[in-house]
Amino acid sequence: MTTVPVPELDDIAFEELVEEARSLIPRFAPDWTDHNLHDPGITVIDLLAHLVDQQVYRIGQVGPSLERAFTRLMGVAPRPATPARLLVWPPARTKMPVLDLERLSPIRSSDLPD
Repeated sequence: MTTVPVPELDDIAFEELVEEARSLIPRFAPDWTDHNLHDPGITVIDLLAHLVDQQVYRIGQVGPSLERAFTRLMGVAPRPATPARLLVWPPARTKMPVLDLERLSPIRSSDLPD
């Protein structure tokens, strides 16, 4: 099965967005001279850069509903969940009693973490 590489869509950072917007101020608002953080216009630029950053991040995410839609488009049908099954077998040279386990009983090992 081959996988299709997913492009990196979240390729611009918040700081880059702010710097790009601040660099455009002289071109579109030449009378705007106060470019410090206390200026309300700079606060609006920060806010808009934050919103754009969040939207660009969200665009790059593929959630479970989209994954299901993509698999349906590729003709892959999801299988229903089934319980895990395993065979527990002692080593051949060990004489161990037969384990009689109740259905759905938890199995723990003292040498493995939970």
